[in-house]
Order: sequence, then C-alpha cells, then structure tokens
Amino acid sequence: MLDRDRVVAEVEQYWLEAGLKRAEVDEMRAELEAHLADAVTEGRSIDQVIGNRASFAESWAAERSGRRVPAWEDVTSGRTRRERATRRDLALYGAGTVAVFAAAIVAGQGGNDVDNEVWRWLWTIFAI
Repeated sequence: MLDRDRVVAEVEQYWLEAGLKRAEVDEMRAELEAHLADAVTEGRSIDQVIGNRASFAESWAAERSGRRVPAWEDVTSGRTRRERATRRDLALYGAGTVAVFAAAIVAGQGGNDVDNEVWRWLWTIFAI
C-alpha cells in the first residue's frame, strides 16, 4: 500500500521538474489530494485510483500543459536537469567566446597598443 503524502509529493516534484508552473502544480496537487481523500473515504486504495504513478503524472501534466512533457524516468533520474544545465553552459561559453573575439577584433583595430584595461575586462567577461 502506498503512502498518500509520499505519492502526492513525488507526483508534485515530477510536475515541477517537467516544467509546469508553480500555480498550476499547486492547483493540481490540491485536486489530487481531494480526489485521493475521497477515494480513501470510499474504501479504495491509492493504487486503484491512480494506478501507475509515472503514467498518471505524465498524462495529467501533458493534458494540463497542452504540450509533450519529459518522461517520468528522465525527470526522476535527473537527466533533464543535467541536459538543461549542459545546454545553458554551452550557450554561455559560446556567447563568452564570441564576446572575447569581438572585443579582441575591436581592440586590435587600434594597432598593437591594446590597453591593459581592455584585456582585463575581456578576461573577466570570458571567465564569467
């Protein structure tokens, strides 16, 4: 038998990690808690009400958001967070590299005398 609070917390965490908005997740959580409380009052188990947690959470998230949502396994394993972080890091690194090269080209147009202040800012921007 599943613990109702634990199931609700896991499903809520999935919805948040899947990209649903907090207000929407709060509304869905309240609806799920009410539905489960009614079911328990009627003598039904959580398993009978929601069945497979992954399928339940994915289908409700997709229905509410109107878009394709990541799989339960991807979200619970942390794979989607790592993918987002990797994409973000690559985008920032690419933007920094372009900024450094652009600044070097602009600074290089003045001849060989590049002010140390320019290089300091270039390396600071690149490091960030």
